[in-house]
Amino acid sequence: MKVSARWPRRPSIGYNVLSLAYYRAPGLPDDLFEYPLDYFARAIDWLAAFYTRVSVLGASLGAEAALVIGSYYPDRVRLVAAWMPTHVVWEGIDARARFGGEPAFASPGKSRWSLNGKPLPFVRKIHFGGTNAEAARHCHG
Repeated sequence: MKVSARWPRRPSIGYNVLSLAYYRAPGLPDDLFEYPLDYFARAIDWLAAFYTRVSVLGASLGAEAALVIGSYYPDRVRLVAAWMPTHVVWEGIDARARFGGEPAFASPGKSRWSLNGKPLPFVRKIHFGGTNAEAARHCHG
């Protein structure tokens, strides 16, 4: 389990926060393909040993993770807070496309998440080969 110091510990107002890195951190993968939800479940179980109520918070891609975690582990997670979430599980992320600018790797054809060794159903991305503005013009005329 990799712990990040991104979110502060807030005991003065009743919150203790564990910020859990899951990719693009030392010792973790750069790509996000079929990442095991078990990783998050272990962290939740660890927190549950110390606290009676465990919640999950995520923003953007983390919001997708938070909603998936809450959906698959409703008996372990009391509350899910998702900031800028998506309503589906999206196709995985190949770091060469997202961070290296190599569009040939933009659509890997694999789910972002897995459960018990099996990929979750996902929605494939459509790659237009241009900029976001060009893609918007293509979609909206």
